[in-house]
Amino acid sequence: MIRRPPRSTPSNSSAASDVYKRQGLVVISLFASAFSIGREVNWEIRSGLNDYLLSLPFRRLEIVLARMISGGIRGLMYSFPFILLSLVLSKLPSLTELIIIISMLFPLAAGIAGLSIGTAAIFKRFEAYIMFRSILYFALYFASSVFYPLEVIKRAFPVFVYLLAKYNPLSNGADLLRSILIGQPIFTFEMVSNILIFSFFFTMFGLLLYFLAKSSEAEAQRTLSTRWNMSSPSISLCP
Repeated sequence: MIRRPPRSTPSNSSAASDVYKRQGLVVISLFASAFSIGREVNWEIRSGLNDYLLSLPFRRLEIVLARMISGGIRGLMYSFPFILLSLVLSKLPSLTELIIIISMLFPLAAGIAGLSIGTAAIFKRFEAYIMFRSILYFALYFASSVFYPLEVIKRAFPVFVYLLAKYNPLSNGADLLRSILIGQPIFTFEMVSNILIFSFFFTMFGLLLYFLAKSSEAEAQRTLSTRWNMSSPSISLCP
């Protein structure tokens, strides 16, 4: 008689790793959904739709800020199933803790959208934008505490990778969720300040790059128009 081997049970380290990565999945989905708005902005600029939007009775600043806010809302909406799953599998937060989570995830997503819009505006070629976007994805994903704790990164990688992971906004977002839902690491106001500083900085960064890109494009169009007028022959109506 052949006896069935006993079913393997996950070790404590494996279970702890699964619990640790739940909050990382929330931040990953938030980042991916909020950052995708840059692809739409890049397409609008290349296709000329952005010129139509600027012809509407809205200022350029209002259009860009609306894009960033919509990117923040999109990030929350797409990550909501993962947030709900993480809440069900972890402890249910209090009302105050839930307000902290939502109030921190939204500016994080809006800052990510600002970074995406700024980089999308400076690249006129779609291939160049996709390449830079992939590099940025790789740096922010893997140089963070989304998958592994900062202590592991500090032991396994050079110092600059550890510093990048420590101040990475994805790390701060994931650690903030872990501090509230599983109690590790300990909640600090540095997590909140880092998220808010990141959101403000990259919102301003996105606005600056967008306006610089549009200004350089307008200057190029004026230069081309001037050269065309100078090179075109003048037609005299006098006999």
